[in-house]
Amino acid sequence: MDKQEFLKKYDIKESDFEKTTLNWDDLILIYNDYLREINELKKLANFTEECLIDTEKVHSIKKRIKDPEHLIEKIIRKKIAKPEREIHVNNYKEVITDLIGVRVLHLFKEDWITIHDYIMRKWNTKDVPMANVREGDKGEFINKFKEMGCEVRVHPYGYRSVHYLILLPHNKKEITAEIQVRTVFEEAWSEIDHRIRYPYDIDNPILSEYLVIFNRLAGSADEMGSFIKLLKEDLNYKSRELEEKNRIINELQREINSSKLEKEEKERITSGLQRLFMVESGSSINHIFDEDTLDEASKELENILGNITLAEAAKEMQNVLDHLSVNEVSEVMKMVLNNRGFSEAFKNADMFSGEEKEPEETKLLEWEKDVPEPDGKKEK
Repeated sequence: MDKQEFLKKYDIKESDFEKTTLNWDDLILIYNDYLREINELKKLANFTEECLIDTEKVHSIKKRIKDPEHLIEKIIRKKIAKPEREIHVNNYKEVITDLIGVRVLHLFKEDWITIHDYIMRKWNTKDVPMANVREGDKGEFINKFKEMGCEVRVHPYGYRSVHYLILLPHNKKEITAEIQVRTVFEEAWSEIDHRIRYPYDIDNPILSEYLVIFNRLAGSADEMGSFIKLLKEDLNYKSRELEEKNRIINELQREINSSKLEKEEKERITSGLQRLFMVESGSSINHIFDEDTLDEASKELENILGNITLAEAAKEMQNVLDHLSVNEVSEVMKMVLNNRGFSEAFKNADMFSGEEKEPEETKLLEWEKDVPEPDGKKEK
């Protein structure tokens, strides 16, 4: 490896190289030593990938062993930045911490937490995880990084990712490998940014301005992905809730059909349940409440229950729903009525107060006392 060709290829000035006090022959020693280590490092990279690939929330994994020439370039640039730093053939594996690089990608921002927990359980780390964020990122997410034990750094170029330096066994010693965890959108942006800007256009003002806009778009895409995920979960919950309500309505319908109520009363109750079914279906799926239909159904049930007392209605339901308590029956009726219209009567009736009472202690409300029974008799 020729020195002059190398410096030209990687745009390193001769004067800058001289300031490092590095000896080119020492760099060749590092280069050759590293070539002998590469196969072993590949095995460690494969092992790390195999550990991570089946981890929950992991979308995909990329890995690489540092290119030998890139290793020498990095050593030179580190010495240019900090000339007093000692780097030689016996310590370069400790100084350069990304000889093994593994990148873990996930779909949604919040998926990082599961992956973080796995990494921290699986390996010892050389340092605390470093969470890179963009200036202006939401405080709640930054606080989550801190809560999980990460150091937070505002990256000058807007990179978002969490970096872990894990320790792997290597020839009776330990070698450091770097794991980077980020979303697929963050990965796409960083790959494009790196390809366009690194290493020779890092400070190009025109490219930087447009790459910052691109970075914001990638961040917005991450936010939208998380929002759509939460939206889907909410819709699934409402769908299950609707199915449960419909199941209860259908169960009540079957019990009404087999009850001792008069045919006309059964039909009127069934009509009310059908209206409620239609309203619940429309409201849960479309989030549109047909208030007129709901009010009409509630009034219909008020008229029905006006022919008998609440106590009689509950007792009749208790006869056919032996596996439910009076309070459980009342809760079912509340769900059916969606806490409208008749809910205040339920709220004030002793039998629906949530406390179990003996049948003889059940009292009629004032407005129930003069309501005739279906056979023309009054409640005693």
